[in-house]
Amino acid sequence: MWRALAAAVVLGAAAASAHEADLLGVRLRDTPDGGLTESITATAQTLALLAPLDADDDGRLDQADLDARTAALVAGVWDQVPLRASAACLRFGEAAFLRDGYLELTAGFTCPPGELSQDFRVLRVLPAGYSVRLSSDLGGEVREATAQGRTTSVTLVRARDVPRRAAAPWLLGCGALASLAAAVLALRWRSLGWRFGALLTLFGALGFAVVVALAF
Repeated sequence: MWRALAAAVVLGAAAASAHEADLLGVRLRDTPDGGLTESITATAQTLALLAPLDADDDGRLDQADLDARTAALVAGVWDQVPLRASAACLRFGEAAFLRDGYLELTAGFTCPPGELSQDFRVLRVLPAGYSVRLSSDLGGEVREATAQGRTTSVTLVRARDVPRRAAAPWLLGCGALASLAAAVLALRWRSLGWRFGALLTLFGALGFAVVVALAF
């Protein structure tokens, strides 16, 4: 274990310029099939605090080590950052990749409807000063959130879960009355000419359309 940690420290030091040492970068986005995909990036030094990485204890970290440590990374990382909506999301396809100066963990999720939240419990294991920076792209809405210290949970709203605001009845009523009044005036004042009547009718219709648009 100590040899694996030492190897991770060496790699983490070399990657300082590529990835902040005390930061977990998280990106969550939706997929065309209605699911979600998430990636977590961190230095090897950081992930070594959560799971053993050097599978063959040779003092070097390569892709084969990460492939062999998939189960350990699932238990030490993914199980400690649960994602849920109205119920727990189903996670699948966990993988780990050795990038240029950092490590990347990826997984897919299938979630039920409802507001999304993710609890980054790994912050309770990592030393003080660590933080999670989450960037989400859900339904075309890009947002960022941060978890740090005792605030480990982040809430996210998908566009499809935002309820549409119901039209205010009084607004619709006003629009209907405006249209009716315009029509009555057009009939009573038809002696002034069909152009004037048509103008009143058009004004009433436009007023109703504006009111309905504001109501929704």
